[in-house]
Amino acid sequence: MEMNGKEDEAVTMLETAFEEAKKQRKPHEAYEIEMLLVEMLIYKGEFKKANDCECLSSEDQISDARRPLYKAVLQILLGHSDLALNCWQDFKRLRKHFLLQPSLEEEKIHKIVSDFDEFKKLINLLKEDIKKDRLRKAPGLKK
Repeated sequence: MEMNGKEDEAVTMLETAFEEAKKQRKPHEAYEIEMLLVEMLIYKGEFKKANDCECLSSEDQISDARRPLYKAVLQILLGHSDLALNCWQDFKRLRKHFLLQPSLEEEKIHKIVSDFDEFKKLINLLKEDIKKDRLRKAPGLKK
């Protein structure tokens, strides 16, 4: 849906599914849905809203490396480099415990996530792309 410009619909669907999973007392399902919601909110440029999602502060999924990774991304996007560095270090520690030797295809990704400055540059490029995309989609603007 994000690729087709239907981010608002996707967010609404994910928020509804998240609430339903919570209501049905399916904590793991709710957590996974909310992690998807965080991704979609990042793509939409709603960084503060994404940062406030419960799943990012949940200690239930302690072995999920996405949590500190998304937190690091969001802290960079929100302009908090010191907090981002702490989250990124948590991500690296957690990743080290669960990661096997990277394949050749993963070497570039491994380089990016191994160096905070490279990671930060990449996230700032993402931020610029998100800004451009939001401007392009803003009402009254024509391409």
